[in-house]
Amino acid sequence: MILLIKNYSKIFLETLVKDFKIFISYKLASFSFLFLIVANVFLFFYFSMIVNINDDSYIINSNYFVYVIYGISVTEFTILCINRIPSEIRNFQLTGVIENIFNSNSSIIFVLISSTAFPLFLGVFKMFLYFLIAKLMFDVDIIIYENIYRYFVIILIYYLFLIGFGMIGGAYTILFKKGNPVTSIYIFLTAGFAETFIPINVFPNVLIHLSNFIPTKKILGLLRQLENKVLNSGFFDELLIIGVYNSLIFIFGVVLLNYAIKVAKNNGSLIHY
Repeated sequence: MILLIKNYSKIFLETLVKDFKIFISYKLASFSFLFLIVANVFLFFYFSMIVNINDDSYIINSNYFVYVIYGISVTEFTILCINRIPSEIRNFQLTGVIENIFNSNSSIIFVLISSTAFPLFLGVFKMFLYFLIAKLMFDVDIIIYENIYRYFVIILIYYLFLIGFGMIGGAYTILFKKGNPVTSIYIFLTAGFAETFIPINVFPNVLIHLSNFIPTKKILGLLRQLENKVLNSGFFDELLIIGVYNSLIFIFGVVLLNYAIKVAKNNGSLIHY
């Protein structure tokens, strides 16, 4: 068991290093990556100055600038991680190696999970850049240092959900090839109704209730508490609940992806793309 964990950890790190080298080899993309973060922080800071949204019923423990910095950084993290597995499977299809990979002795589930290593690293790095640039440019504290370890726990729990949902999207890609509405719909729900940019209380009650089923909203609710030294009394209970929920989504994603592979092998559609 220990040997297996070591082997999987080695594959995970090797994949991370490989993708990182590819990323930094594109100098323009690396520059654009930093420029867009600076531009977003700059624009949202001044946009927040004209947004009259100081009512506590909309935003609690935060001004709109801090609110939206959390929102945009988590949205970008979501897009990076949730799309990786379907994209990796589609790449296997287009390059004609999907049958060899799926029939190899390697665990296809872990191969796909490893492909999210760099998106995880890049997403967390981008979040801290948002926080750092906001501090340097406008002297705004997004997160206090005492809560850094809580931040990583929350992000890893959310990452578990994104892998699981990504595998659900991957199952769709295996069975239906082109197009993947699964992850696209979730990204739309995240951007629109997970309190990334717009407080959910401005919407009708039916949308407020439906938004409670979007894990991103729960994660953002936990993260936004980290700008304060005193956390809400139900913080750890909510963290436990969302952890169990995300674990169930992960397990469901693994089961559904394995089922999709089995169906595709049985009907011969695995190599038809």
